[in-house]
Amino acid sequence: MQLLKYAISFIRASFKLASKKPQLRKSLLSLRAGSLVMLFAGFISIALVAWLIGLSPLGLILIGVLSFLVAAGLFIWAEISSLDICPEAAKLFQDNAQGFSPPEKPVANHWGDILILSLSTPGTIIINNLRKLLGRTAQIPGWFDAQFLILPIISLEGLDLSQAVERVNQMVEDNLLRIQPNLVRVRLVARVVRDTLLIIGILLGAFIAVSITDPATAGPWQRVLAAGAGLLSAWLFTTIGNMFGAFTRACYLTSLYIWVRNVERSREGKTSDKSSPPEILRQVLGSVK
Repeated sequence: MQLLKYAISFIRASFKLASKKPQLRKSLLSLRAGSLVMLFAGFISIALVAWLIGLSPLGLILIGVLSFLVAAGLFIWAEISSLDICPEAAKLFQDNAQGFSPPEKPVANHWGDILILSLSTPGTIIINNLRKLLGRTAQIPGWFDAQFLILPIISLEGLDLSQAVERVNQMVEDNLLRIQPNLVRVRLVARVVRDTLLIIGILLGAFIAVSITDPATAGPWQRVLAAGAGLLSAWLFTTIGNMFGAFTRACYLTSLYIWVRNVERSREGKTSDKSSPPEILRQVLGSVK
């Protein structure tokens, strides 16, 4: 429970800061714009299936596959859009942000890196967790437990994916991490909220679609209308969940990255007074009893 209290406290502090800093809220614009594009593309695809094939077994299978692809695309786009959130969060979280100039257009320059990372991460997690269960820890790459830093490294240092993995390895080898990532369960809370809203959206969308028209007797236009209404409802809840998840995770990962950089700079400068976590983490870790 203590770990969840840390997470809730951090999320509350992040949204409180966002309410006062419009630049942090504006960093979600690319997520919303991309989500609308995917909604339109998904509607056209599903509407064509509903119109041409109908709700036959083949049509239902195709609609299910297309709906899954839209949901997966929205999740991946949320990860890519996080590249825009990290720089704004870094400017606000650093105790001294003067002179901080992150690379420009991180989404345009590195969306492919995050796409590859998003597609490969589930398989990487499964494989390395199996290695842990089998006791083959020597086969687990050094960057695995610190892979959460890859996103802010790509965004804030302008590195590609392979360079970011090498950078994480260097951070691990230099023992720069001062916190276990699960000490503050922000990622867990974000994932639960995101997945819960996704399930609500799917169930509500299906209910609305069935309520609008009878699948057995509906004409083409009715099927298209039902598909559009159902997809819109599912998209709305999914997008809200994605925005919540992308924002909170990006803020948390950025704060951890800043802490690592503070430790690194402290070592370079032979001082110890600059290796503390950013203020938002200090407040969270010090306020929860």
